[in-house]
Amino acid sequence: MKKFLVSIFSIVLAAALMLFSVGCSNEIYLSFNNNFNGGGEAGEPNTAYSETLTYEVNFSENYRDNLIVKDDDITDEVIKYRFENGSYVQNLEVLSFLPESISTDIDVTSSKIYHLSSMFKITAIYDLNDDKGEQTFEDSIETDAYFLPAGQSFAPIYAKVKTTNTLVSLTNSYTAAALEQRTSESVTAYNTEKYTVNQTIGDQSKTNEFKYDYKTLIDNTAFLFAIRGLTINEESSADIPVVSPAYGEAKTLRITNGGALSTKVNAVIDGVAVDETVAVTNLTYQLNTVRNSGAPQYVLVQSAKSENVPFKAFPVEYAQTLTTYGTFTNMGALVYTLKTATITNG
Repeated sequence: MKKFLVSIFSIVLAAALMLFSVGCSNEIYLSFNNNFNGGGEAGEPNTAYSETLTYEVNFSENYRDNLIVKDDDITDEVIKYRFENGSYVQNLEVLSFLPESISTDIDVTSSKIYHLSSMFKITAIYDLNDDKGEQTFEDSIETDAYFLPAGQSFAPIYAKVKTTNTLVSLTNSYTAAALEQRTSESVTAYNTEKYTVNQTIGDQSKTNEFKYDYKTLIDNTAFLFAIRGLTINEESSADIPVVSPAYGEAKTLRITNGGALSTKVNAVIDGVAVDETVAVTNLTYQLNTVRNSGAPQYVLVQSAKSENVPFKAFPVEYAQTLTTYGTFTNMGALVYTLKTATITNG
């Protein structure tokens, strides 16, 4: 599976996005507000604020009436697969200082620090119809990131990603498949004028340095947090430059508002069991390029409070397209469904 990870998943910030010019250099900064903290006049949360969201992750061959569909070229004669025990946990905490182990020239003394961590786990089971029978793999993605608050453009400071991914490849004729489990680890360290990506895939390591303009991009590990509060007119879109170790140089993701929807939420919100309809915004995102834009991903973001669910711009559902490695054939979707939300106001 080759994907522009939103970590898987990771893949929000809390905010209404806009671009604006600042100072004589006419730098373009990203700007966000605090919808994850209730929006409006709520402002930034206090130090020691924390939020933990947990999701159940299931496989679907056909997500939401053909938005993501398993390709007919993938037949049971070549490969059968299923996924079990899928889970995703994302934790945000607001700190008063950056850990001493992280070095940067970014000013971290005059604002709060956001610490966002996540863990994705799933059991992948494949059968290539050979003498090996069913093969079981434990895949995971673990992320750990630090960045500044909304008033500082969610400027990234540090991001670490550890992955264990099973790659599925097909021949061009779709008559044979192969499996490879690959491990990787990356650390992206940001300063005000450049960032460094240290990446290890298997036993191969590389380091690359990139120049950038401060406050003009976010790290991929924070993307799903970031889109929680995007205010985009219906059928309109917004572009966000995002850094992923898979590319190194920032790539622009285009987020499109597909309209207002409602969906059922069956979850435990701050200890209260909830089973009710919630208003959501239907967001789609993918790489903003003419070629190789990748498969679209879908997120339903809470747009208003309901009877028992306060407005926190929760991502109540997220669908990630799975594709084969190399041929980029759709295998179906992993669908993340919100199951618990726990908030501590510090």
